[in-house]
Amino acid sequence: MGKAELKAMRMAGNDPNKKPSARKSVGDANREHWGARNLWSSDGRPTDPEHFRQYILPGLGDLDASQISQATGLSAGYCRLIKNGTKIPHPRHWAILRALQGDD
Repeated sequence: MGKAELKAMRMAGNDPNKKPSARKSVGDANREHWGARNLWSSDGRPTDPEHFRQYILPGLGDLDASQISQATGLSAGYCRLIKNGTKIPHPRHWAILRALQGDD
């Protein structure tokens, strides 16, 4: 669905993101992410946001948000915020991001 079509639907009071099925999908995804986050252990790996900014963020420039999204399971919109430095993903995603850059 294009942005213009989505905007028109929202203006008409028919936001597809507010349908019960969409809200359930979002809730399910959030539960899955929080569950994985709670089970994750750093095992001595860096977790400091500055480490992300210095060593991982610079290598994301050549990646599409969709590539990051497919690899991490995060939404493409959130991945765009990660790429531009607005958001820092949970450290459990950092190894995946380094692997995408070829920095295993």
